[in-house]
Amino acid sequence: MNNLIECGLQDEIVKDGTKFFREYKEMKSKINSKMIKIFKSLPYSGKKGVLLGVAGGRNSEGVDFPGKEMTSVVIIGVPLAMITYSTQKMIKYYQNLYGNEKGIEYAYYIPGIRKANQAAGR
Repeated sequence: MNNLIECGLQDEIVKDGTKFFREYKEMKSKINSKMIKIFKSLPYSGKKGVLLGVAGGRNSEGVDFPGKEMTSVVIIGVPLAMITYSTQKMIKYYQNLYGNEKGIEYAYYIPGIRKANQAAGR
């Protein structure tokens, strides 16, 4: 997300009057709720907005955007988790069951794709 901002995404979005909203890691819940409320209200007043967030962030889970509150979702990159000790153990487990290629697919890639799919469905 930071790379998109650094490449000028926000500047391009606001050129035509589109409102820009961004989720921050340390954002307080009250501030985030207010931001989401404003974002969700835009289509009802004929305005446009873009909400930037990360998969697994507070707005990709637990917040619904029904009807015209969100008309498009763009997923940039697959939200793959950091490979931790437990992830490595899970990969080895599935590799023992299904072979090297399928092991990493089942334990690492498919959960990342599932996470992207769930975030897009919100």
